Amino acid sequence: MTTIECVECGTKMIASDINHDHNNLGCECGNIQVKFIDSVAPSKLRGLITINYKTSYPNIVEISQFEEFRKKKEESKKTKKLGFGE
Repeated sequence: MTTIECVECGTKMIASDINHDHNNLGCECGNIQVKFIDSVAPSKLRGLITINYKTSYPNIVEISQFEEFRKKKEESKKTKKLGFGE
């Protein structure tokens, strides 16, 4: 999973969620503009994603499924109680 994050306002977008239905996206502060361009047959790609910025580069991070699972597991440990009261 690839995430695109604005370093100015902290808005995060998931690249796999961007498609022709969610074509023209941007962050809250207007620094990042993300567009989806449909591919033309006989291409096997569903399309291309273009990322434009005004003032600062976006943070683009690839998160493996294992890392995502590990983060969720650690967060659940923090909120999990043993049942001996509060």
